[in-house]
Amino acid sequence: MKTEAIKYNEIDFEENIYDFFTFLMYKGKPFTGILQDGKWIIEFKNGNAKGRSIDYYDNGQIASDEIYNDGNYVEGKEWH
Repeated sequence: MKTEAIKYNEIDFEENIYDFFTFLMYKGKPFTGILQDGKWIIEFKNGNAKGRSIDYYDNGQIASDEIYNDGNYVEGKEWH
C-alpha cells in the first residue's frame, strides 16, 4: 500500500452497517483510496473493498491479511 491512508471518522464517512466492505461513502461520494481505522488498513475503489485489508495486533505484528474484490472476500490469512 503506497499512498497515504485516510483515517476513518464518523463525520466524513457513511458505511453499510451490515457489510462494511460493500458501501463506504466519503463526504457524500463512493470512497476510493486507502482507509485506516485504528490498526486496520483497507483499500477501496468506488465504495467497495478492492485489494488488501491488513489488520495489526497492538505489538505491530500482522493479525490478518486479506484480499477483496468489489466488496467480496477472495482469500486471506490470519495469525494468532
